Amino acid sequence: MHKDVEEMVSISEVGQRNKYLAMSLGGLLQPLALLGRVWEDISMDFIDWLSRSEGFTVILVVVNRLSKYAHFIPLRHPYTVVTIISAFIREVVRLHGLGTRGDNIRQG
Repeated sequence: MHKDVEEMVSISEVGQRNKYLAMSLGGLLQPLALLGRVWEDISMDFIDWLSRSEGFTVILVVVNRLSKYAHFIPLRHPYTVVTIISAFIREVVRLHGLGTRGDNIRQG
């Protein structure tokens, strides 16, 4: 019956005209804010549940949103806020410094 209905809708002019769009209508495009400096705006994410490699099972990914440069920081599971902050300072802040604002870190 399912095949018959699909076939009837595909050949029927009324069925073709009355199909609905499964996605919402697009809105107006919003321009991205211009960034002044590299490493001013970053995103962070985790790649978790990887197979063990030298004791590490998690990768913290930190991406600079302007240049798309990324740091991949291995972490051991279970990780805490303290281990994440210390790894971030050791791998990113040591090389690039701190941004000028406190609202420049987005998780995603």
